[in-house]
Amino acid sequence: MPDQNSERVAKVAGMFAEAHGLYAEAVNYLDEADKLWNRELLRKSAGKTWAAALLATNALILARTGVAMPPDDENATYNCLMHLVWDDRNQNQDLRPVKGRYATISGDIHETAVCEGNVEPPYLLIHDIRETKGYIERAQRLAGVRDDA
Repeated sequence: MPDQNSERVAKVAGMFAEAHGLYAEAVNYLDEADKLWNRELLRKSAGKTWAAALLATNALILARTGVAMPPDDENATYNCLMHLVWDDRNQNQDLRPVKGRYATISGDIHETAVCEGNVEPPYLLIHDIRETKGYIERAQRLAGVRDDA
């Protein structure tokens, strides 16, 4: 019978695999948007990027705390990430850049592009979408999940 820790590791690895898949879909939309200069495809790319980043963040939180976040509650995710970063012993300094990048992704990609539909200026949004790959990879490393998991 598998123990809870091995089940959690498998769950976290699966979440990161799903996040990478969502990000790959985002890049496909982004490439198509770039070819066609299509703002709606750019917004779809932003939506997939946001979903991938939120899932990766939730996987990181699950790996570090054992707490499963509600899948669509970005406020709960942000609050838990803040508590992780600023714990009483200040032991999670490695998470500070993740918190900052999460705030950018949440504000610029999710709120502005996805919710409000504002993809202007597109070159900044494209930059943020492309930078999100590094965010997901960093979260995965901090969660202790190998790429080949």
